[in-house]
Amino acid sequence: MPIKRSVGKVIVAVTGLEREGRIAASVDVRVMTCGANSEILRRKLAAALDDTVRGIISFGICGGLSPDLPLGTCIIASEIVSDRARIPVDAEWSGRLRRLLPQTVSGPVAGIDALLPGAQEKSTLFQKTAALGADMESHVAAELASAHKIPFACLRAIADPAWSALPPAATCAVVNENGTINKSAVLRSLLAHPGQVPNLVRLARESSAAFSALLRCRDLIGSRMAGPDFRQPALDMA
Repeated sequence: MPIKRSVGKVIVAVTGLEREGRIAASVDVRVMTCGANSEILRRKLAAALDDTVRGIISFGICGGLSPDLPLGTCIIASEIVSDRARIPVDAEWSGRLRRLLPQTVSGPVAGIDALLPGAQEKSTLFQKTAALGADMESHVAAELASAHKIPFACLRAIADPAWSALPPAATCAVVNENGTINKSAVLRSLLAHPGQVPNLVRLARESSAAFSALLRCRDLIGSRMAGPDFRQPALDMA
């Protein structure tokens, strides 16, 4: 059943994958999925920022950069780091997320325009930025939120830890604009590199664990993602 659109203020949840969007979606959340393409996200998000948007959250899985963080660790960003800037998050919103999700860690998250295929690339970015994780949406969302003076937060779950390498099928263009997997591209990659099948199975298992962690977080923070105008359920008498 499709989720009805709220007629009041909404939170925009920025995701790269359709599965992330399904976890985030609610009557109070407008999902913006871009297929891990920063230019598509920039265009779609800029067009969607009207006076009903109360906040923007970057939400989904990410690659781990810190060697201390295992699979499934959830990160609440303290700032977003990119080649262009370091952008702070909304302190009140992030503080609520930390209180509701005490099992998470907090620190910088890096925004990148291309996947990091292996441990060496992740280590290099970690040494350069001290970011705990990296994804392909947060920097675009943070830049637009800052430009429009809209509160911004980021919640990400590690799907491939710092020591994990991505198989070729995961590093080629295998995600459609709507966030679904391009099965033809995956098949072509498998035909060219059949030895990657075990690593693809491992990646699927790791991603599933990260999605489960993300879903647990989503259940705890509620339908408005603990964003602006958040009220504890027990105090909400409306």
